[in-house]
Amino acid sequence: MPNTFKVYWMLHNITLILSVCITIIYWTILHNETMPVDPNNILIHACNCVFMFLDLIIVAYPVRIWHVLQPITFGLVYCLFSLIYYAADGTDRFGRPYIYNVLDWNEPGKAMVTVVGTILLAMIVHMLMFAIYKLRVKIYLRYFNHKPIIPTNSTLQLQTGKCDGISMVYGNDNKAFSIGERY
Repeated sequence: MPNTFKVYWMLHNITLILSVCITIIYWTILHNETMPVDPNNILIHACNCVFMFLDLIIVAYPVRIWHVLQPITFGLVYCLFSLIYYAADGTDRFGRPYIYNVLDWNEPGKAMVTVVGTILLAMIVHMLMFAIYKLRVKIYLRYFNHKPIIPTNSTLQLQTGKCDGISMVYGNDNKAFSIGERY
């Protein structure tokens, strides 16, 4: 598999899980009555999640259980960034020493609860996305085709239109994903 495809798949996995986590965390914990519910806020904290969910349903790429490590790693890197930001006396636009109040390193216990809670949320969201992926494949097999073409595992000449399924194959016989569903 080309490195560009690997990077795309990794970034897509991160974006899928984090978009849902960000939406849940923002609207349940961070949002308060002083924050406007304007088009920009909705676009940033809701639409991204909706678009990524639609992408999961429509695009034929697999979700693998162990790929939960990708958004968790990204989140831990962001956590480290927020800690460095705090240590370097960074402030938000109101002069407060944090980016988000739930990651205020003046209260490390509270910040760590946020980090652990977010990791658990990412794991739950990822399992939900995995279940939706499995349901999508089951529906496809039952109603549209009895021979699945999992992205990039087909030996068919998919670029020439000889495929009766949906795939995002890059080249012939790409072993990036296996028909054997490895987790």
